Amino acid sequence: MIIHNMKRVFLVVLAFVFVSLFSCTQEKTQTTQSKEPIVNNDSSEYQLMKFADSLELTKSEYQDLLEENTNKDIRLDMLYRKLHILQAENDSLSSLLNSLKKQNETPKKSFTDSEMGIRGMVHDMNASWRTITKTKRPKNILKYFMPKFIVQRIAIETDDEATVAIYTNEDFAKYIREVARAKEFSLEYGDIEFYDIEIKNDIYFKVAYKCELRVYKKDKLERKNSMLITIAGRHIDDQWKIASYSEVSFKYDE
Repeated sequence: MIIHNMKRVFLVVLAFVFVSLFSCTQEKTQTTQSKEPIVNNDSSEYQLMKFADSLELTKSEYQDLLEENTNKDIRLDMLYRKLHILQAENDSLSSLLNSLKKQNETPKKSFTDSEMGIRGMVHDMNASWRTITKTKRPKNILKYFMPKFIVQRIAIETDDEATVAIYTNEDFAKYIREVARAKEFSLEYGDIEFYDIEIKNDIYFKVAYKCELRVYKKDKLERKNSMLITIAGRHIDDQWKIASYSEVSFKYDE
């Protein structure tokens, strides 16, 4: 009789433990499921994510568009962003292609370290204009210039009117700040083709090149400028610095 009662008690305890374990498992499962985000395949955010995936855009490449236009269909903006990124990638490939072509045309002549340094300075200076509307720091561009310098700009506008501007080290920073204030616009130099680089005694240099200046409103290309640029300067503290910068641009509507 005692053994029979103990057996009944054991079965009751075993059943109680089983029920408790089952309840804990269910609760844990429900908690885990509640933490998983529910994705609505019909939501606008999901559709934008799918569209971004089709363009091979990462979240970091269009996050700012989401933040600026929370209640707007930004697929067109995303498309312009992708085109903008592809254009920048194309610029890099074009520069490399032009360099290789130049080397193949003159196989007996390879670029010296000084020539490569000047080419790198030109590319870096042009690239610094791309982010000026975000950084708003003229020094990011001025660091490529000597303490005293002169800048000459001649522009043939889309209506064929000509404008001429001359800046010195005292007022060029003001011009850069004016460009930086144009929040929705950005400038990008691309498709650089070097015509000539001459270096005297590894101190003084002059370089001439042609390139394209693209003006973007946000990520939409507004116009292209055909640029012919000549630069002269000297080697100071292991860096090539600009003393004279001159550009002539023809402006075209896109």
